[in-house]
Amino acid sequence: MKFNELDIVTLKHDISEYGLSKGGIGTIVEVYKNGEAYEVEFTNKKGETIALLTLDSSDISPKVNIPKVDWRESVIGGFKS
Repeated sequence: MKFNELDIVTLKHDISEYGLSKGGIGTIVEVYKNGEAYEVEFTNKKGETIALLTLDSSDISPKVNIPKVDWRESVIGGFKS
């Protein structure tokens, strides 16, 4: 399967040296050689990068049912209208 930049994906297996588990969620940040490999960023809940890895398409699968976040709730005090 081919992915595009900014696609959300999940890991198909653990990558223990980075503390990543099967099912971990990442974002495609770069596509290499027309989809032969992908640079995938994994972050924690604070948005801090845990790992930035070059992975093969066999290492990842598409993520479905991504929960929606109301970013206004994430900002202290929210946005003022």
